[in-house]
Amino acid sequence: MELNTKRMRCPECLNYMTFTVNDKGSMLGTCTVCHCKVSSRQHSPKEKRIRIYRP
Repeated sequence: MELNTKRMRCPECLNYMTFTVNDKGSMLGTCTVCHCKVSSRQHSPKEKRIRIYRP
């Protein structure tokens, strides 16, 4: 399993955060500013589901 690192804006505080993406398309990351956790799974090429966990 290969992991890639990418950056995106946090959906909660809009600061940039770093997250890891595995070869199946799912991602996981934690914002360093507001400490919320973001996870996502790639269901199909056109659909993405994102969950936000608040501390």
